[in-house]
Formats: sequence, C-alpha cells, structure tokens
Amino acid sequence: IVDNYALNVHMPGLIIDTNADALEGNMAHWSVVTDSLLYRQYDAWVQARIINTTLLFATLICLGILFSLSTGLWLYRLNKKTKTGMIPGDR
Repeated sequence: IVDNYALNVHMPGLIIDTNADALEGNMAHWSVVTDSLLYRQYDAWVQARIINTTLLFATLICLGILFSLSTGLWLYRLNKKTKTGMIPGDR
C-alpha cells in the first residue's frame, strides 16, 4: 500500500503558522504517504488569526469619546483663561 493520504483544511481568517505542505489562500494542504501513518504519528496543525471587529469598533469609539472629552476640557480651560485676561502660554 503506497497511497497518499490528502488532508485539506479551510481556515477562517489569515493563516499565520502551519506545518502544511502547501498553502492556497486560507486553505492548508497536507499529503502524507499512507504507509508512514501505520508506523508513526503524524501531526498536522494550522493556526489562523481573525480580527475581532466588534472589539475593534468598541475600542475606536472609546478612543473617540476620550479624545472629544479631553479636547473639550482643553478648550474650556483655554476659554476660561482668556476671559480672565490671561494669555495662553503665560503662567
């Protein structure tokens, strides 16, 4: 028996590491001689990364709110100093 055992795995996301014989997009391909599987263990592994878009958008919204609040506070303090007759930059 000298047939080949073929294993194809379709991964979600971007493949970042694998021991596959070939890669095609987000597909990993292994081709193993069947006789070698009778005498030893063969490990086929693949690792992929998916971007968590929900967490990304939540982080961007929080950063936007933080930026808006800090800019608003800075403008408020600047406006308060100019009303009291202080020139920005003077202490």
